[in-house]
Amino acid sequence: MSPSAWAEENVDFKHVVSARIRSKLDLNLTPYLRAPIDAWDFAGTRREVTVCAPEQTGKTLAWVCGLLWTFIFQQCLSLVCYESDDKAAEINTDKFKPLMEAIPELAAELAVPKAVRADRYKFSQLTSFFQGSGRRITSKSAKINVADELDDWIDHAATVDNLEDMRKRTRSFAESILYKVCTIKGSDRDSATGTKASKIWQEFKSSSMGFWYLKCQNPKCSSLQGEHPGLTMRSADIHNLQFDLDAEKRLISGTARLVCPTCGFEHPEKMKRAMNLHGGYIHRHPERLQGKSPHYGFQWGVLASQFEAFAWDKVAAMQLKAGHTGDLKKQILFDNSWRGLPFKERKANSQQVDAIRSHCATKLPASDTIEAVFLSADTQDYGWKWEIRALDINCNRWQLAYGFCEFLELTAEERDKHNSRRKLAAEHEGGEIVPVETLEDVLYKEYLGIQPILGIIDEGGHRGYEVRNFVAKHRRLYTYKGDSRGSQKFCLSKNYPKLILARKKEYQAHLLHYIYTQNNRDNFYWYLLPEQEVSQEYVRELSAMRPDSSNKKEGHMYENYVHNSRVHDYFDTSKMYLVIEDFAIAYLAKSCWQQKKAECLNIPKSSPKKAETTLTPIKSNWMKGFSLG
Repeated sequence: MSPSAWAEENVDFKHVVSARIRSKLDLNLTPYLRAPIDAWDFAGTRREVTVCAPEQTGKTLAWVCGLLWTFIFQQCLSLVCYESDDKAAEINTDKFKPLMEAIPELAAELAVPKAVRADRYKFSQLTSFFQGSGRRITSKSAKINVADELDDWIDHAATVDNLEDMRKRTRSFAESILYKVCTIKGSDRDSATGTKASKIWQEFKSSSMGFWYLKCQNPKCSSLQGEHPGLTMRSADIHNLQFDLDAEKRLISGTARLVCPTCGFEHPEKMKRAMNLHGGYIHRHPERLQGKSPHYGFQWGVLASQFEAFAWDKVAAMQLKAGHTGDLKKQILFDNSWRGLPFKERKANSQQVDAIRSHCATKLPASDTIEAVFLSADTQDYGWKWEIRALDINCNRWQLAYGFCEFLELTAEERDKHNSRRKLAAEHEGGEIVPVETLEDVLYKEYLGIQPILGIIDEGGHRGYEVRNFVAKHRRLYTYKGDSRGSQKFCLSKNYPKLILARKKEYQAHLLHYIYTQNNRDNFYWYLLPEQEVSQEYVRELSAMRPDSSNKKEGHMYENYVHNSRVHDYFDTSKMYLVIEDFAIAYLAKSCWQQKKAECLNIPKSSPKKAETTLTPIKSNWMKGFSLG
């Protein structure tokens, strides 16, 4: 008897308090579980299975049913690893043990004294251990290994990870199985948004990569020739779900329909049962199912589910929330927990990208047209993103360089240590050695033969103390904090004389104006480096600020644009440039400028007397005798 057929006859949820349906397992409700359960028949192979799916779609049953089947037909030593010891105890108490109590052969084993312990079941012909990922995997060999919710496992720094340890447990057996189940959490790879690469997805990419497809109910489509006739709609491809909106852009209930991408047939929701009952897996790498060491991979999205929680109106509503103006967290949730796939970053629309790239210069300006060069830096948990810009005699702003520094400054000894590590890494990987560069290095380099006259660094939350200490050592530097309360466009803090407080919404609006509205390239233009030097990451971050869709009246105004958790660090460095430029124009002596020709340098000072008084000691402390050399 196949594992799935045995499960339908023997798995009964009558004792499982948390079960959605307190009756026997019915795989007609979850037909996508049949193949993952049948993959438990691993006789004669050293098999791996990887299952990726959204929460609450039955993915845990894929390993629970299979493991119960082995307790009857493949009795041996097994090991189940959960994200934590508490989770291990919870699943065993709430799900696994109640299911065994409904199977007569296993219920008899449970009744034997000392058969059940906090960390294992010991029956007459088998032993099954279970634990959390917070502890190293037991050194015992195990023919059967289950890795539950792999993306939530605790990492063990500087040691072999628990998944690799699990693989080692199977090496002494001629036949074995490593079964991994998880809802994807994160991206395909470490992302600029800060999302981490999903471990289960990396495992899935090494598998046969089987995706669950729904079958088109149009007879003409199903009769087409091919290896998988009619299997045209992947359950993760929610973009095939179409629906209507009212005048207020709200979903009209009952209008959701699933459109076949092959024939265009529109399926109403009442057809979803038949579409799934006749659905099936299409494996991207079927060759990986063959041989003595096959690796089965199974993935499904919420369109595979017949449960009310994933009714099509609810899926459509979630898709709307995760649209291109949606919050980053909603987009991650939608991709991971509804599509069952890694998070994929939403790109700026082509109009935004074209508008930003239109600012790329064909060549850099001549040094004898430059009035001054400035540094602006945005503080991250892991370092500093920075940008160098120059103001020219026509009041154009030229981007000269941008990048990332892990350190503000380093001693000679620290620098040698980091460079030695980089040299070893480069030799190992066969790449070029890139010497470590600090923000201090960036500040004192020359750009077009000119050093930055001033720099500005945001105080950066918990790194504020570190930033202030660094700024205190360099008379050219100031710290920055966005402030919307003051009447002035910017001013110096009364409590800390090297902190510039600026009205961030006003500077945001100015920057967006320069990016999207100002088209005169002769003066007051916002230039970027030549196109080949401007990365997709930079364009993506500069385009992160977009109209606020929740503010129907004024969301289109530049000052009301929002980033909705999109990474926008280089937008901030650009915005801070405008702050430090205004500050320099207002308070630097004219002798500090290179050419003394720019029209904007003659803008009359508008700061009130109180602010000027505050600045007086600063000018005398460091601007007296200030030299660009």
